[in-house]
Amino acid sequence: MDADTADGVSRRNLLAALGACGALQVSVPTHAACEPIRMPVSPAGALAQWREGRFTGLLPDLQAALEKRLGCQVSVPFVPRARQAKMFFETHEADVLWPAIRHPKRDKVARFSPFVRGAVQLVTLTGLDERPQDLAALISRSDWRGALVRGYSFGLAFDDLAQTLERERRVTQVRDVSTALRMLSAGRVQFTLLTVLTVYGETLEAGVEPFRRFDLRALAGLPNYEAGAYVSRQSLPLDAQDRLLSALNALVDDGDMLRLLRRHYPAHILARVL
Repeated sequence: MDADTADGVSRRNLLAALGACGALQVSVPTHAACEPIRMPVSPAGALAQWREGRFTGLLPDLQAALEKRLGCQVSVPFVPRARQAKMFFETHEADVLWPAIRHPKRDKVARFSPFVRGAVQLVTLTGLDERPQDLAALISRSDWRGALVRGYSFGLAFDDLAQTLERERRVTQVRDVSTALRMLSAGRVQFTLLTVLTVYGETLEAGVEPFRRFDLRALAGLPNYEAGAYVSRQSLPLDAQDRLLSALNALVDDGDMLRLLRRHYPAHILARVL
């Protein structure tokens, strides 16, 4: 919701207000053990899509697994990506941000639960004779231009690289992953920087080239990223934060997250991130 929510509005009324504003919401069983956990979600490849009036991808499985562990409802409005971030970081209308990449700035305002780790990938088209192997080589290729997804960051080293390329006017900031991959396919740019899971998931969508059309290689000099979920320090009391973070961590520790990922990603993709 773009406007700030008035003090004193209950979570039940807030969820109703979100629905009135056009946010699509999943109907789930009501649990009396605790207040609903609010986890707005935006389109995210194989992780989350809204099709024919229902969620597809990994999200429904994650929602069910988290509700089972918490014993309470996980409310999942479907919203644009910009609103998802605003609801979590600015208006504090969200308790969980998922999917999320860990970043030091985010760690100051939220608590992180890591699901997977991997290397940031330099994404190009297959068949190139030469491609940069590290940050210095990429920066030195003044003829190479890239597309970066607006709002995406994989850490401080990535931020420094993006700023360098922007100063040289060598990158275009785009609104989503599919736009970056389409620009790459069309030859409008020579590279983008993403994760293996992100590229694979997006290539399942209509209008994007098959995964085999893209060459993904780790770029030396960029530290590995962590992907998972953030728990808000602002929207929940400390005991509720602890319980939610514990439930998220347990999904990984008990192997539930790996089982969910295996339902939606092939083994050769997961081998590159786990």
